[in-house]
Amino acid sequence: MLALIGSAVGAVPQEADGLVAMAAAPTNNLVVSGTVIPDSTGRATAAGSTYMNFPMALSVPSSDGGRSPRTILTSYNQDIDSGAVDTPPRTLRSTDGGRSWTTVGNVPLTSAIRRSDGSILAVDFRTRPKSVPVPTDTGTVTPTTTPTTAPTTTATATDTSTPTAPATPTDTATPTDTATPTDTATPTASATSTAAGTTGVTGTPQPSGSSGAEAAPPVPSNALTTPHVQVLTSTGATDFEVSSWVSRDSGATWSAFTATVALPFEVDLLVFHRSIVEARDGALLATTYAIGAGRSSYDVHVVRSVDGGRTWIWLSTMARGNDSAGDEGRDEAAMVRAADGSLVAVLRTDAPIYPAVCTGALVGAPLLITRSSDDGLTWSTPAPLDAPGVDPALISSADPALVMTPGGQLALSFGRPAARVLVSQDGTGRSWAPLTTTYTARTSGYTSVVNLGDNRLLQLGDMGSNWCFTGTSPRPVGIWSKEVNLLPPDPRRMDLRAMVAGGLARISTNMTDSLTSASGPAAAVDGSVEPDAGAVRRAGTGTWTIDLGAANTLSGASVVLPVAASSANVSVSSDGVSWRPVAQWYSSGRYLSVTDRAFPAGVVARYVRFNVGSPQALVELAEVQLRTLPSTFEQDTVGAAPSSYVSVSAGSQSITVQANGSGWWSDRAVRLTDRSSAATAILAKSLPTTSTRTFSMLLKPITLRCAVVMTLNARKGTAFQKGLVVSVWPDGSVKRWDGTAWRPLAGAGRVRPGVWSAVRIQASTSGASVYVNGVLLGRVPVTAGTTAFTGVEVSSGGTTPVGDDVMMDQVYTSS
Repeated sequence: MLALIGSAVGAVPQEADGLVAMAAAPTNNLVVSGTVIPDSTGRATAAGSTYMNFPMALSVPSSDGGRSPRTILTSYNQDIDSGAVDTPPRTLRSTDGGRSWTTVGNVPLTSAIRRSDGSILAVDFRTRPKSVPVPTDTGTVTPTTTPTTAPTTTATATDTSTPTAPATPTDTATPTDTATPTDTATPTASATSTAAGTTGVTGTPQPSGSSGAEAAPPVPSNALTTPHVQVLTSTGATDFEVSSWVSRDSGATWSAFTATVALPFEVDLLVFHRSIVEARDGALLATTYAIGAGRSSYDVHVVRSVDGGRTWIWLSTMARGNDSAGDEGRDEAAMVRAADGSLVAVLRTDAPIYPAVCTGALVGAPLLITRSSDDGLTWSTPAPLDAPGVDPALISSADPALVMTPGGQLALSFGRPAARVLVSQDGTGRSWAPLTTTYTARTSGYTSVVNLGDNRLLQLGDMGSNWCFTGTSPRPVGIWSKEVNLLPPDPRRMDLRAMVAGGLARISTNMTDSLTSASGPAAAVDGSVEPDAGAVRRAGTGTWTIDLGAANTLSGASVVLPVAASSANVSVSSDGVSWRPVAQWYSSGRYLSVTDRAFPAGVVARYVRFNVGSPQALVELAEVQLRTLPSTFEQDTVGAAPSSYVSVSAGSQSITVQANGSGWWSDRAVRLTDRSSAATAILAKSLPTTSTRTFSMLLKPITLRCAVVMTLNARKGTAFQKGLVVSVWPDGSVKRWDGTAWRPLAGAGRVRPGVWSAVRIQASTSGASVYVNGVLLGRVPVTAGTTAFTGVEVSSGGTTPVGDDVMMDQVYTSS
């Protein structure tokens, strides 16, 4: 029956205070999965079966000018974790935000970057001394749909062409370095890289055999035997080769080439791992780790390329191992450009591997953090990462991964035990919000994290490596993904990309030039902030206007302006003729992450125009956001309750954010489902006490068996009561509760199933007006004695009959 459950108003908790940094989706998705039957050494024996572990990932803007979601690439290892096994990885590609994947070959993404010209550079994990023959692979890559079981190996296309050097940023001086491998425009003889409390390698990189090579210490008797240490590939080499790949179509196809690496000292092993970033002068910086000649533990080094990744030369030593027994040293460094312009790196120390670690055993091996203020030339002494919830004695530091979000926050993903995420909300890595655990099932702890949007991340991990299991019984393996939303979200951001894609909103602009295939007018609303992934004009000024299709109440805007010394202003209009300026960004520097401006109160407009200028013959609008007063849920976590509301549901009830175009001209909306005969599902919001209240929302009934009920909670003096209760019934009629019975406001069919309807209530202590789709249904009294309004509630109809199922979007409450 349609019951009015005893109200909990007045006891409704306040909204989140923002101390929690993120919300992970309650479930994870399988990217690929299968079963491995191992032999006594752990190798897969069943025909066609492979391991699926150690995912590495990269996210890049779509290549259609921002009309599609970001493209995500991931590669995973297909064999056991061993330096003696060099099985090619499997590479997958998604163009729909990680919902489906296709196979694009076996290009490792252990070290990868999207360069300023829009191409992707990937560098192999393993290197080889120059005298070692290069393996030959001449197959052709043909994208195929990813199976749910282990795929068979597909060879990678081989191409002897080398990549062109990335374009020099238009706002910096041209690098003085040349593309010559012997170029020495790196540290001067007086520069010193300091790491781990010891003096780093000093001076300009020397060619092979130079007297400037660092002397190697004697080999200790207690050399490492941990399985993580790779098999040595040389006996003291300075010149190496490494397989590399370039893609110019967002990872759909790849061309292979061989790059070289020159060190000023001898090493027995050199590997590229995790990070490539762009230097301020346009060069590339990559993290590597190596075992020095005669040494037994890893050191982390940074190498530099001025020719787009064809040649690499040593730049600095980030951290050193100590060659002690049972200590693998310093390795697996993740490096990123922080919000303050410095380079920040987080690296692994010793991280023991055995089955119990994969299921939650606590072992001590802290993550270390270091930073460079001179673009990687010198580094601070690495120190244990200090963050709420991170106990160095209870953390195993496997393979950290870093990503800067478009909103300027820094996210760190790592594992062992489980999989976890930390967020530095100021983007510097100097302070961190509390730790969040995102995955607790069996996993090797190797994870990756990439951007999906301005505050949306996709974390990937595995279901275990070979050392996560014992015996020779069949083992489930696979790669999982999970969406992570950073908090506090902006519940009022409009989904401009969906509005433009659906035809509700239209863009007009003279910023139609192109830097890469990611450029275009619609790229300004695609959630990407890469310099080329936006609206571009090769002139000193540009104008970009969006027609929202109808008048909207707007509270603010955000932009990203990647060209140095750019400025912008925004004006609004109701008719596209008369314009009113409402906000401005001054030419005080680059706005590289999403930068907000509030509008004056009461701005209502259909048209919004951004005027952009720069002192250069180039203007770029990499991202535009608009905020409105209603809650749009576009930044809430899919599968979870909306963050700015209180959700009361249990068992067969649910109140969750849904995606995939669920909203009104947007991706997301809230779904309330109630199949319980014992309780009512309630979505509530606590608000400041006022004498008036406006409540509105868009409502789409999927199925109504009882009703959907909207309540304005109120006070009578100091006591709580229901100020007004309005409901929509299964036949589409609208009624109000007068304290004794339901009184009709509109007949059947006023609210139709499967169709969005706008419901609005404007109330004061003397009465209320109820509207549906702009039509006034009537002026009605509020509950006798009402002296003020508190919060609002939307709920299912009651206990029986069960089956109420409705969608809600654009929820607005006045404060």
